[in-house]
Amino acid sequence: MRLRIAVILAVTAMVMGSGANADLGKLIGSLHLGPDVGAYFPTSPTAAARFGNTWFGFGVGLGRLEQVRQHAIARPSYDMFFQIRGSSHAFFVPLGVSYKAGFLKSGRLEPYAGVTANYVLTDLRSDQDHIQSRFRSAWGSSFFVGTEYSRHGFVEVRYYAITRVRTLDLSGFDLKAGYRF
Repeated sequence: MRLRIAVILAVTAMVMGSGANADLGKLIGSLHLGPDVGAYFPTSPTAAARFGNTWFGFGVGLGRLEQVRQHAIARPSYDMFFQIRGSSHAFFVPLGVSYKAGFLKSGRLEPYAGVTANYVLTDLRSDQDHIQSRFRSAWGSSFFVGTEYSRHGFVEVRYYAITRVRTLDLSGFDLKAGYRF
């Protein structure tokens, strides 16, 4: 979350510092913000036992939902997940590139499917596994399907395959919804 706020502030500062103050209103008007919320279900019995069966996913979506077309598009991809259970916690952020293609539009619904390649930042603590809290990294990928509704909302299911972080497999399913204003 801090990273997203820092990026927004940095972009705003660059625009203001470049003498383009008149265009600042236009830039802010073109930014479409909205919530992304969901649930993450780890598939590893060990990760589920340490941190819980259902984790919370959240984020602030930035940018408009692109019209899904039959030709594929590549774009940045990120998510954020966390879960606290007793003295243990799991936090991870997959950062990567997605490749998404649409299917035939059905009314206001625009179904799509895609894949991602991710660099995954994690912060885990599990006393039972002797893992102390600190940032570690992993690699991952995902496959997802979803549908957009009128270019403002979307619902998506995604499977993340993530390399082990220490002894823990963080792979799992993400069910999420979002909206852009």
